[in-house]
Amino acid sequence: MRRLERQSNRPGFGNARTVRTFFDTVRERQAKRISREIKKGRRVDYFLFTKDDILGIALDESQLKKSDAYVKLQQMEGLMPVKEQIDLLIHLGSSNLKREESERPLLEVTLNRVFLGNPGTGKTTVAKIYGQLLTEMGLLSKGEVIVKTPSDFTGKWLGSSEKNTRDILRAAEGNVLVIDEAYALCTNSELNGWSDPYGTAVINTLVEQIQARPGDDRAVVMLGYRKEMEQMFRNVNPGLSRRFQLEHAYDFPDYDDASLLKILRKKAKDSHLQISIPVAKRAVRKLARSRAKPNFGNGGAVDSLLSIAKETMQKRDGTSNELTKDDFAIEDDGFDEAELDSLFEDMIGMDNVINKLEDLKRVVKFAKARGENPSDSVSFNYLFLGNPGTGKTSIARCMGRMFNILGLLPDDEVFEYTPKDFITGFVGQAGKKTTEILEKSRGGVLFIDEAYQLNPQRGGQFMTEVVDELCAKLTDVEYKGKILVLLAGYDADMDEMISVNPGLKSRFAERIAFEDLSEDATRDLILLKLTKKKIPLGTEDSKSEELLTLARTLVNSKDFANGRDVDTICDRTYAELAKRSGSNRNTVVSLDDVRKAIDSLIISRKPHVDSRSCMEIDLKDQAFSTPTLSKAPPITDLELEEKVEEEEEEEEENLSEEGEITEEDKNPFNNLNANHMKGLQDVVEEMGLNTLEGIKRLKSSKNDDHDNNDLIQRLMEYLNISMDVAHKFINEWRMAHKEANRQTKMKMFNSKCNGMEAIWHCNCSFHI
Repeated sequence: MRRLERQSNRPGFGNARTVRTFFDTVRERQAKRISREIKKGRRVDYFLFTKDDILGIALDESQLKKSDAYVKLQQMEGLMPVKEQIDLLIHLGSSNLKREESERPLLEVTLNRVFLGNPGTGKTTVAKIYGQLLTEMGLLSKGEVIVKTPSDFTGKWLGSSEKNTRDILRAAEGNVLVIDEAYALCTNSELNGWSDPYGTAVINTLVEQIQARPGDDRAVVMLGYRKEMEQMFRNVNPGLSRRFQLEHAYDFPDYDDASLLKILRKKAKDSHLQISIPVAKRAVRKLARSRAKPNFGNGGAVDSLLSIAKETMQKRDGTSNELTKDDFAIEDDGFDEAELDSLFEDMIGMDNVINKLEDLKRVVKFAKARGENPSDSVSFNYLFLGNPGTGKTSIARCMGRMFNILGLLPDDEVFEYTPKDFITGFVGQAGKKTTEILEKSRGGVLFIDEAYQLNPQRGGQFMTEVVDELCAKLTDVEYKGKILVLLAGYDADMDEMISVNPGLKSRFAERIAFEDLSEDATRDLILLKLTKKKIPLGTEDSKSEELLTLARTLVNSKDFANGRDVDTICDRTYAELAKRSGSNRNTVVSLDDVRKAIDSLIISRKPHVDSRSCMEIDLKDQAFSTPTLSKAPPITDLELEEKVEEEEEEEEENLSEEGEITEEDKNPFNNLNANHMKGLQDVVEEMGLNTLEGIKRLKSSKNDDHDNNDLIQRLMEYLNISMDVAHKFINEWRMAHKEANRQTKMKMFNSKCNGMEAIWHCNCSFHI
């Protein structure tokens, strides 16, 4: 009766109906007992209800540990934290049995649980064992395991989710209800405030129907990944945390190599296949490298590996029952020296980089020769320092491949980002975005170009969150040694950025300097690129002094961009060859083609008369300050129209009263935020308004005009600034234009009047 009384406070308690259901259960137990006794030839009393009939057969701790469910759990590989918690649960259950018999208050045993872990760690299997143990402990009447996913709960219209949830919970009475991937019930968007009403309805119904108290004849187990589950519990009905104690969750760790080895051999044996220990160990070493990637498959990954090996074995020998290293596509011990050497073939003019990578290779070989883990002796964080076109992105891909060949990373994929990719525009979200990018890049290479903008003084206040999150994650066991992080930028700017946070400076102690191409390196790179394009220069031209002279001309040209310019030269050389050869595919490239390509590139960099920028006015006599935010192209001044209409006489008189422009007059654009000016330049380019007419439209547009609203919105997104800041900046930009116009008109007026003498008599002429 005390058990029934504990259930009376539960929603949906049936009172007399519950008593009748309990009585029917007692009669079923009695019937089963009587049947067993009759088979043994014993006399029975059909009107007697024994203690086991009423309360069920309750096993003590020693008996429970001999049960099939417990033995099966102990036979599972790894899972030590889970096994310890199951032992604690059995001990508490046994203690409660004694307390109940002595009519003392029970120690609360909450049946609802949260199972956290990656795929393939045995969560569903343990959930079934958990249900069987609860039944044998007398805590559940049936003990079956019902597995559901969030889609089974959610309905198609409002109100249907609540009904589906209640129906599922009703069917789970006396059993274990497993909700796999339970975090999918919460699809709230923290950024835009949107929430899923169907998932919310399911969670609210679960909170309403489930009570975390002893006596419940139902156990609900939620399965999922730790990060996603923790996020769900933070963002949904607080009552869910009281019913499912996340702090006491069953944690399912990834399997270590020893456990994976046992699992592989057992699964092979179950399939009546033979596999030697050396082959199994090498297969597991190959598999374990994937552990650095997100959501490692564990037991599921073993299944996939074994499945592929079976298919390969059948293709190799349809009658064989023994798996070999070839079936697992296992390479020979060590690493492919030839492939490593091939990585350095195209590194022209990069002796410093090559030496650094050679040192890295020697460290790995030495560590492996000593039987040590090379990841403990190798840095996974590097600064790439150098100008554009010096090969930083190419070396990032090369290092990813190198780390993969050396066995330091499971993948060589390079994830390329810039600092602005880490920004969402909302306070507190940049750190989360950083974690998402790190998680996506784990197991591969994270390459952040123009990383100097991580400096909050350059990239904005949100960069503080990014830097702090990077510092925290790169020493976290979840990421340390599992991701290669490369920050690229200019020397001075990177030094300034790295000094912002002492933790960041200590984590990126390794630096690789990328020097500008020399004349010889530029010549050699041109020859290599032309050969790769299958238009090689002849032997005589390749060794000629003239080619070196052309390379020198390119290197000394304005805004030389190193390797990028070499790529452009080779493309233009190809175009010159095509122009000269027509349809003759056998025409050979000449030095004259290369010369024309270089000349055309240099000419293309000369300023055009009709070039336009956000600064419409050409203030030739005034110095413009160049922002040091990045080495982005400076804003190009607009030149005045070739013909300027004569000013009205009255306006000239007004100008004459204002006097001449002195050296103290400043460029009105100097007072504007340099970072905002660069952003405005990019936005105007993107809008297609970087023309004289376009700039005039933007200058004359009003606050409620479409052009102005579009410009403000784009600036807010591009610069991560508020609407008020964007409006203020645009107004300041328009005022700067007005002042620039005033100064230009003043200059023209002074120039017009320069050298004139006053006309005092009507018959006098003026002199220039």
